[in-house]
Amino acid sequence: MRRLLLIIAGILIFTAVAVPSAAIYYFAFTEEGLQYLFSKIPHKAGNTGLEFLGVRGTIAHGLHIDQVEIDHHLVHLTFKNLDARIELTPLLLQTVRAKGASIESAAVEIKRRRIPPKPSTPTPDGPGSPTDTSWWPAPADTT
Repeated sequence: MRRLLLIIAGILIFTAVAVPSAAIYYFAFTEEGLQYLFSKIPHKAGNTGLEFLGVRGTIAHGLHIDQVEIDHHLVHLTFKNLDARIELTPLLLQTVRAKGASIESAAVEIKRRRIPPKPSTPTPDGPGSPTDTSWWPAPADTT
């Protein structure tokens, strides 16, 4: 019975180490992993469209993107021939940091506003407003 528990514990520990390591290797060091990650990026986020064309390479050894298009109702951005080598450690903190990055060309097209801006509501400066400090405790007298 004891031997069976030790074998099961060993298998569980091995699995807990091997599966995440294999996933990190697949996504960071293979071109198929990079293709998979970019296929999961949504083409529409809110009212902004994203499109990545010609993604090649790996995250760990450098990647190349032929064209990136970002389409918003106020602006259309186009970036061509992006090359970057992304650092892996900051990705654990959900931060993208590149050791070296280059863009061959960037185009910015400003569009005419189709949707009228929403009017902002002024905040009152009376009691209970964010600028009201009358409820703050008085500073302690240190004399």
